[in-house]
Amino acid sequence: MTEFVFDEAPGPHVHAFLIATGAYRAAQAPDSSIVLNPLPGVVRSALDFADFLVERSQKLFRPLGSIELLVSDPAGPVTWRGQAVDEPKMANIDAPLKRWQKRLDLDEKSLALFYAGGHGCYDAGIHYFAEESGSLGDPLAHTIRLDGFQSGMSTQRCAFQWFIFDCCQDLPDTVARELYPTTGTTLLGTDADQVREVGQLRIEAASPGRKAFSGAKTHLMEALDAALRNDAAGPIQGGWGARPSLLVEAMNRYGRKRFGTEWSPCAVQSNADRLDCLHRLDGPPRVDVTIRTEPRVAFPDAALKLIDWKTQAVARDVDDNPCEWPPENAASRTATLYGGFYQASAHFDAGIAFRDRDGELFQPVPPSFDLALAIEEREGP
Repeated sequence: MTEFVFDEAPGPHVHAFLIATGAYRAAQAPDSSIVLNPLPGVVRSALDFADFLVERSQKLFRPLGSIELLVSDPAGPVTWRGQAVDEPKMANIDAPLKRWQKRLDLDEKSLALFYAGGHGCYDAGIHYFAEESGSLGDPLAHTIRLDGFQSGMSTQRCAFQWFIFDCCQDLPDTVARELYPTTGTTLLGTDADQVREVGQLRIEAASPGRKAFSGAKTHLMEALDAALRNDAAGPIQGGWGARPSLLVEAMNRYGRKRFGTEWSPCAVQSNADRLDCLHRLDGPPRVDVTIRTEPRVAFPDAALKLIDWKTQAVARDVDDNPCEWPPENAASRTATLYGGFYQASAHFDAGIAFRDRDGELFQPVPPSFDLALAIEEREGP
């Protein structure tokens, strides 16, 4: 079974198609010309992402309509929500893909969500390997060309489309040479007369060969999960949400902090700001903001304050204290605020060697934000 239906009421919905290959049994066969390691982390990522959609169904960009799920696990058969899940063999893909497309065509404002996790490489397009295709000795007999698939989706009626390609791009040259003769399938045909402008967002593992699939989940999905829940929040109509424009910054910041040198920044590409957010947060994020001056010698003489950009009043922290501080011999000022737009300024009394200065406008949505005011010295005595 691949089909999980949650809401069939009329109107726009989120419809997800999640396909994750973790077993790669064909690539383990004794006569296989290519060896691909199993990827249990991809399985966990796909199932956790499905759980995330269900758990956040009341706060999604659109109500959750359905999930089509194809997963293979090196540990054996997969179940999700009490149902057995089909493996991502090429023969199993056609029927759920058609169901997914049919649901998306019911309302133009639906959101198409596609996740592909597994081995891949970049050679005139990213290839995703569906397992058990062809003979056991030829695990690359069939692949899905994700670039072509994304292009084909532009013919669909739904105006909002997310693509998450959680697959490697730099398999060894020997594998790339084996791929060269194969064209790969795009899953969808692309008729130039039917292509139209739709909002597409693409998130991909930018450079996977650095432990991209280690741990319980893939690095990409762990970073995306953290970004959606917290770090990529921005103000939206009626609340706060994870906008695509903030995802790449939040994911890369989390990845570097969590994985260090093992992390290669992910890439986020979008052709439309109107994609809005995938889901809404319960409230604005709390952000630790640190204000300091450069050079540091200016700080003891500076009166500092934060201005709320919308109201032009002195900002107040989460405990309702005004963010306005008199001169004092300290290294910096730190406050915890709700996410928003603020401006920092420093003021000096007459006779002080430094000029008054305003800091740049910023939106403090990361877990912490450090803002330095570059203070200029006055000319003359």
